Amino acid sequence: MTTDVPIDTDEVRSLATTVVQDRLIDATIRGHRPGATTSLQRVRIRPVSIGDADVIQFEEFDGTNTQVVNVDIEAATERIVHLFGSGMKTAFIRTTTGDIQVTISRRGKVQQVRHAASRKVSTTQHDRQKRHLIAESAPFLRHVGISTDNGTVRPNARDKFRQVQQFVGILDHLVADHDHATPLRIVDLGCGSGVLTLAAHHHLMASGVNVHTIGIDLKGKLMAQRNSTV
Repeated sequence: MTTDVPIDTDEVRSLATTVVQDRLIDATIRGHRPGATTSLQRVRIRPVSIGDADVIQFEEFDGTNTQVVNVDIEAATERIVHLFGSGMKTAFIRTTTGDIQVTISRRGKVQQVRHAASRKVSTTQHDRQKRHLIAESAPFLRHVGISTDNGTVRPNARDKFRQVQQFVGILDHLVADHDHATPLRIVDLGCGSGVLTLAAHHHLMASGVNVHTIGIDLKGKLMAQRNSTV
């Protein structure tokens, strides 16, 4: 395969093969290296089951539109090689055996940092439940009263839950080029109930970003309540 910017193709293919065969939970590829030719801003990758077939799903976002492609393992490996070959820069990969933070250097070398697994299981049923950037069972949603103790959104909080999903979707686009190896500091002035502040922190942490988040508001009683429960 011919690549568009410098890359160690063998190294990337070896990484891609490991990713799609080593109990993949999900992965996110984002950011551009100098000379990148791709228009894609973010690609989410996960295994799904469609009928009797187990495939790898690529959800590719170009800043405006999202395209979803389902391919077999061999094709998934080559697709990942192509994404990095066209200039994408970083990846955060979660498998049941460990997390991998990947950066492609200017010279096309693969730099990896491995961590203990942050998640243990992968759900591959394609139509089992609508997929959200933040799950209904996220602990902070229970603390702020959006979800029940059983991890389902309360009927009277559906609109707020949709707002949370829309907000983190926008946030994804804003930090698409952020290097995960560089700490990110967020200060929310006038954070109010703190729902969106907590949503930002939760989502970025789950995406592999080293983030430190501070919420500031004049409502001291509310701030004390949030600090004591979250």
